[in-house]
Amino acid sequence: MSRKVTGVHQRHRKSCDRQGRCRCPWAYYLSWTRSDGLQRQETKAGFPTQGAAKEARAARQADLASGKVLAGEDIGITVGDWLDRWLASRCDPHGEREPLRPSTANGYRRIIDFYLADTIGRVRLRDLRAAHVKEVYRQMRKRGLTEGTVRNVHAVLRAATREAVRQQVIAYDPMGAVVLRKITHAPIEPWTPEQWRTFANGASSERLWPCWLVAADGGLRRGELAGLRWSDVDLDAGVITVTVARVQVGTEIHEGEPKTNAGTGRKVHLSAGTIEVLRALRKTQAAERLAWGEAHKRSELVFVMEDGSAWKPDSISQAFQRKAKALKLPVIRLHDLRHLSASLGAAAGESMLAISKRLGHSTPMFTAQVYTHLFAEQIADDASRRGELLGHGPSPDLASGGSEN
Repeated sequence: MSRKVTGVHQRHRKSCDRQGRCRCPWAYYLSWTRSDGLQRQETKAGFPTQGAAKEARAARQADLASGKVLAGEDIGITVGDWLDRWLASRCDPHGEREPLRPSTANGYRRIIDFYLADTIGRVRLRDLRAAHVKEVYRQMRKRGLTEGTVRNVHAVLRAATREAVRQQVIAYDPMGAVVLRKITHAPIEPWTPEQWRTFANGASSERLWPCWLVAADGGLRRGELAGLRWSDVDLDAGVITVTVARVQVGTEIHEGEPKTNAGTGRKVHLSAGTIEVLRALRKTQAAERLAWGEAHKRSELVFVMEDGSAWKPDSISQAFQRKAKALKLPVIRLHDLRHLSASLGAAAGESMLAISKRLGHSTPMFTAQVYTHLFAEQIADDASRRGELLGHGPSPDLASGGSEN
């Protein structure tokens, strides 16, 4: 690929009379012929001195010569346009990577629209620097947004810039120079067993009681509860297999695999009491199917309304919180029943590895980070038992230097 550099020049403003000391900005100009024979050119202005324009021109020329940056249609693409293109590629079911889950894609879209489009969206991608990003984060903190929100924005922006480097749209990733603050997570405080029993006594007659019970016993996510099918329930063995998740994005319902690979196809053993509740639910649904006749939806889902219609995931959560409020209990999220399930498991002596597998966490280390405080008593007991196995010999006489002679 041959290149011709025509040099640098001043871009004189209309008000410049070119007399005395001119303060107009400098610009550089590059032109070259691509390997496919097409003529390309590039101009960039705004440099304060001729020397700065020459340095920028030389750096750009070196990037083109090294092949680090492709000199094509993406030269002037803005951050906003690149984020849109990147997200579209990550949602493409026929793309080179597994497409994002609908709920994840929706979250990325909101981050781009709320925090990036109006701040750095008009900056050219190749001009993006760490200083731009740091200012975005500073303004977010100034508005009172949490450090967790800042980290979510950072994750989206860094994924997009890494892809730009991989595709040779930019030569380096400016996000590598951005440092994040540490986050201190407050310990999770689920309902106590007494609070759960209060809820159970007051909610056992509700239509969604079996759903909430499975959430507290098995620790399933909301989407996994909404997508549970009778074909995945083995009442004789007392085991359910998690295979499908129904998630709500706005008003739309999407079905897919559970959140993590560890969550897909996992076996969750339920207590005998929960299995009996599910047996009773199945009998009730069989009677309802006969009573409704042809009007019944005949869904294979476990948790449905009287006519067989599927519950929306949001409706399951809203009904749960209404009932908790009516019983004068702390109003928690439906998701917090997973934390209750982990807490009850730890209190019952269940190992961290078993809890991790039951909840479908990606790794046991994640479970350890989230629920370490639940295992404090077990850790102390383990130390005592370890000491018993080690045994202890005669205590040395420290005053005589440890010698017993």
